[in-house]
Amino acid sequence: MRVLNEGTVEARGLKFTVTFYDANKRKVGQELSGPLGGGVLPGGATQNIPFQAGVAPAHISYQLKLNWAETPPEVALAGGEFSNVEDVELAHFTFTRPDPKKRN
Repeated sequence: MRVLNEGTVEARGLKFTVTFYDANKRKVGQELSGPLGGGVLPGGATQNIPFQAGVAPAHISYQLKLNWAETPPEVALAGGEFSNVEDVELAHFTFTRPDPKKRN
């Protein structure tokens, strides 16, 4: 996964979460999560970070979320209202197979 830190502050505590869904958009199996690479990405840096999410259950679509657990207050509040969340979500992607009968 190619990750770009567009800010000037070092991102610490980077982690990913993958959630799987069936054709009815219900969660299937357990969410898979863990640290992303070494968990640190300097400000302005781009890294190709390999990651393994474990064994995926049979699914039609999945979401991939990237979070920065140790977000400085000035970053968490930049351009938004205080929400008192533990993690700031940096990215959120959803992928769906065009033909659910195909596994790859």
